[in-house]
Amino acid sequence: MSYKLDEQQIEAVNYVDSPLCILADVGTGKTTVLANKMVHLVQDDIVSIDSILAICPTKQSAKYLESLSKPLFGKRTYYPCVHTFESFSAEILRKENPKYSHSIYNTSHQLRIIKDILDERNNHKNISFAEIEKILNYIKFLKNNMILPHEVEEK
Repeated sequence: MSYKLDEQQIEAVNYVDSPLCILADVGTGKTTVLANKMVHLVQDDIVSIDSILAICPTKQSAKYLESLSKPLFGKRTYYPCVHTFESFSAEILRKENPKYSHSIYNTSHQLRIIKDILDERNNHKNISFAEIEKILNYIKFLKNNMILPHEVEEK
C-alpha cells in the first residue's frame, strides 16, 4: 500500500543525505510524507525499524501518523515509536525509574483537579471558571520559573 504523492513529496521521501525540514501549510500532506519516509528508510535498509522515533506535537497528530504508517509497513510485530513529547518523556521516566508513577493531565483535567481541591478544602462551591484558570496559570508560572512551594508567599 502507498499513498499518492506529488513530485516534491516523493523527493522528500527519497532524500536521505542529511536531515530534512519539511515546511508546508496545513493539509498539504506533511504527515503522509513522514509516514512514507519512515517506510522508505526501513524498506531500503537505511535504518532499522527500532531506531525510528517520531515526536508529534499533539496526541491527535501522533495517532494520525500511526494510522497512516501502520498500513504501509504491513503486518508486523513491531512498528516505529510514535509519541508526543510529553508521552515520550513520561515513558523514559517510567523506564529509568520503575517507582515513578506519573500521569499526564491536559488542561481540562488540571482545572477539574484544582476545583475539586478547592471544593474539598475550602468549600468554594461558587468559584468561577476564570478564578480557577488564574490559579492554574499561577501554578504554571511557578513551575516554569522553578519556584519551590516553600518560596511562595502565602496569600
